[in-house]
Amino acid sequence: MADTNVSQPTPSAHIQESIRSIDRLHAEHRQDATPLQRAVDRMTNVLGRPGFIGVVTMIVVVWVSFNLLAAALGFRAIDPPPFSGLAGATSLTSLYMVVLIWPPSGGEDLLARHYEHSSRSWRYWASRRRQK
Repeated sequence: MADTNVSQPTPSAHIQESIRSIDRLHAEHRQDATPLQRAVDRMTNVLGRPGFIGVVTMIVVVWVSFNLLAAALGFRAIDPPPFSGLAGATSLTSLYMVVLIWPPSGGEDLLARHYEHSSRSWRYWASRRRQK
């Protein structure tokens, strides 16, 4: 059984400073973002999760099953095979996803440039530390 009273090692000062710097960059990014940018960020965060793929898959399975079952029971299917309505909906959804994910990357580019600058600075100080 592991001892739960063992304290975790504390990161060195330059690592703590790097973490604080990255937190500040993220805070500045959130503060400078417009309400629309924040909404798009939240939406892309949801769309980028693995669970979203599961939800989309379930929607497609239910849609296809419902239409096949309706036809098998003698009812008029809303979107009979080859499911042109489903194809149109997925195309439109794909278009919206591209529009939502691609352009907002401009704000992320700014954040990435800040991060790259911090990373270069960190690598510089780390190399200096190793030389000592």
